[in-house]
Amino acid sequence: MLKRKGFCIVCCNYRCRLGEIDIIAKHKGLLVFVEVRSCRWGSYCLPQETINFKKIERLRKVAQYYMMENNMKDLECRFDVIAVKLDESGKARNLEHIENAF
Repeated sequence: MLKRKGFCIVCCNYRCRLGEIDIIAKHKGLLVFVEVRSCRWGSYCLPQETINFKKIERLRKVAQYYMMENNMKDLECRFDVIAVKLDESGKARNLEHIENAF
């Protein structure tokens, strides 16, 4: 999905002592940190609704750490979400890319 939109994937499943970021990509001069969330079809909430304040703060800290570690602290960044709805068998049936989610 991201590659079709012109994103260049830099890293998947980046981990450090502070946490993890699912996807790190570059797009139109921005460094984009992407959180992937999923839930089963028929669930009472949307995948993106499962991201709470604590998770957002952790993602921001991991992103800052990544940028300092890779000498990118002057690069602009944003946080996107890919929301995935899964059917009964666990297959992705609906994907939504939410840019600048938080």
